[in-house]
Amino acid sequence: MRIPCQTISNAQCKLGTIYALTKLLIRSVGLALFTIITRLSHMKYCNARAHFLTIGTVGLFALLFTGKTFAAWYQAQGQALVRNGDVRTARLEATNDAVRQALLFSGASVSGTQTIVNGLMANDAFHMDTSGEVRRIEKVTERRRGNILDITIRADIFPKRLACSATSAPNSLITSPFRVKFPGQLLAGNIQGLNRAVMQEFERLLREGANNVYLDSILPFTVDWQSGKTIEQAIALGKQHDVQLVLFGEIEDTSIVKAEKAWSRFGKRQDRQFRVRIELIDTINGAVIHEAYYSTSAIWRFAHHQSVSPVSRQFWQSEYGIAIYDVLTQMLNEIEDVVACQPSTGRILSVNNNQVIINMGREQGLELGDNVSLYQKNQLFDEFGKTYIQYNLHPDKMRVVSINVDNAILEPESGGLLGNIQPNDFVTLK
Repeated sequence: MRIPCQTISNAQCKLGTIYALTKLLIRSVGLALFTIITRLSHMKYCNARAHFLTIGTVGLFALLFTGKTFAAWYQAQGQALVRNGDVRTARLEATNDAVRQALLFSGASVSGTQTIVNGLMANDAFHMDTSGEVRRIEKVTERRRGNILDITIRADIFPKRLACSATSAPNSLITSPFRVKFPGQLLAGNIQGLNRAVMQEFERLLREGANNVYLDSILPFTVDWQSGKTIEQAIALGKQHDVQLVLFGEIEDTSIVKAEKAWSRFGKRQDRQFRVRIELIDTINGAVIHEAYYSTSAIWRFAHHQSVSPVSRQFWQSEYGIAIYDVLTQMLNEIEDVVACQPSTGRILSVNNNQVIINMGREQGLELGDNVSLYQKNQLFDEFGKTYIQYNLHPDKMRVVSINVDNAILEPESGGLLGNIQPNDFVTLK
């Protein structure tokens, strides 16, 4: 790959060459990673149950240590019946089935499936950049067994955050008073209860203005950030309280800074800082889906030894209280945006007589007759010790046949047997 340097300056030429080499390196690394992932799908680490590797199985490999939106390879299998020897129509139906499953499970738009299928019918690999979600789709295998045609495809998909359905059920959330990193800073103004007052105000915002998340409860204790085990703690809390999301936070700075030249009636003007760090963790997938810092400052009009209750109207109507309120509002808005694309997910409590009882009900937006999906999750490790997640989607859709406030009973829509579904497998409304 060469840049025509005759028409540009030396500096521009160097920058262009660096860009070209970087782009080539990224492509090479991506190909190498994909090769590793593809090989891993056949390794003994998969431990996927045989029943889940039949029709409709979707394999997703994703880095476990990131909760951000990322491109991932999804592998899906579709099946169709060959009628009267019409293989071409069966191939079209099977390919469409596989493509739709991959797109639906990834959260990408399915409006362009016909274009994708037409492209795959003409070529074994098809690039599609129109939606910005589907980068590349490849046909892996085609196999005919009597009158049954199986098509396996894999797709490089980057789901858009803003392409989510606004009607998805809200996700359950649990949190606790944020840890204060420097408690001594709260002595000024005697606002030692600031973390609990902040959580009370955040609770009010959640209950009044949240659409994509609902607050299950606020824990009476503060999580210790120094333990370095927030994901493990989140997963344990999720199982204990039957919630999908856990919000951890730490107030890092509430110090007072005196301005150099500004004055108030108390002497030199004092500004007070407020800085908080949060992590929003999906307890089902064990991933941080949102991590952010929020920082602000405002004039502190109270004398150093004056006591101000952090739950009082006087505090929240002050410039500093208003500044904190604005931070909490921004925090909630960003959490809402992230959770809007996070499918409501629950766990299987028990399996009996071809029925499944799950820990989701009306409170999670489930209704009688709704269709949901079951899946299992496995961890994979490459030769370098990196951890990946594989999701195996059950081929049968499940239908809600009985529902309560916080649980529901499901049956296979097709009437088939459930196979190896077990308690602590997962269910999603996606």
